[in-house]
Amino acid sequence: DHFALAEPATVTLDDGARRVSVRCDPGYGFLQIYAPTRRRFVAIEPMTATIDGLGRGHTPEVAPAERFTATFSIAVGAS
Repeated sequence: DHFALAEPATVTLDDGARRVSVRCDPGYGFLQIYAPTRRRFVAIEPMTATIDGLGRGHTPEVAPAERFTATFSIAVGAS
């Protein structure tokens, strides 16, 4: 699933025993989560543009000699 985020945003997944939180700071406006059925893993991908951002023209642009910075952090613990 693909989500548009309010920046900054924290997304938390909790199964009752474990908790994973991903904090997306400004620059990461989207998040993709892949949780396949009957599997014991989840993939979390902070994204700076939508999955079809190039086709829609919604990608961040950086001028020559300029910089773009985006950070995220992950916290893992017990519920």
